[in-house]
Amino acid sequence: MLRRFIRANVAACDWIESFLPAAFTRSLQALHERTTAALINRPGGAVVVDVGGGHLCPFAARRDPALEVRILALDILESQLRANRVVDWKVVGDACRTLPLKDDSVDVVVSRSVLEHLPDTAAFMSEAARVIRPGGSGIHIFPARYAPFALINRALPDRLSRAVLHFFFPEWKAECGFPAHYDRCTWAEMEALARRQGLEIAEGHRKYYQSIYFKFFLPLYVLSLAYDLALWTADVRPLASQILLVVRKPAPRRSA
Repeated sequence: MLRRFIRANVAACDWIESFLPAAFTRSLQALHERTTAALINRPGGAVVVDVGGGHLCPFAARRDPALEVRILALDILESQLRANRVVDWKVVGDACRTLPLKDDSVDVVVSRSVLEHLPDTAAFMSEAARVIRPGGSGIHIFPARYAPFALINRALPDRLSRAVLHFFFPEWKAECGFPAHYDRCTWAEMEALARRQGLEIAEGHRKYYQSIYFKFFLPLYVLSLAYDLALWTADVRPLASQILLVVRKPAPRRSA
């Protein structure tokens, strides 16, 4: 009976969602995948590091077969990497420690929903800047620390948070539920970290629609939706729910 109640609430919320502005509900994950494809399919090929690569690499299928694009998946869990069949290399490693790569050795560093799980994003950004070649890029998408779902996630013990998430959204079980820290996961702090490492901000996008987490109960969804729409209208950057950041390592200037 509870499952039927939840499904009915989700259906009602989906109906409301169909009337919302496309610019408000747009998928930054889809934009991340398209932008990553554009960055990696460069003349001469590219070496790409997929940080937190885990068991899949959604942008691997977007590689231009005419180009030599090689992907290295790095993850702290060997069990996750073992199932990944679409990358060229796999490395077990901690993204907050020294990456097993030479200076200026890769063209693109990619992460998706990974930074919130790192206890030290400053260490990661420093290492990412070290291994990216001049002219190379980093592209990162992550939930922001002051979104309501992130505040709830941090307030609850990890086991309870994971159990609640998987109960209401069993389809997310393989992707969500890992311990999250949200260290410096805000627009201003992440931008400052990148600039401190000498990286330029090439592109940035913010999303405010996070009410999908509350679709299990229509009244809660409606209240959350009103909050999200107000933030989106005013573009209150510190309270964005999701951020997509593209950074670039400047190439050396040619002398005249």
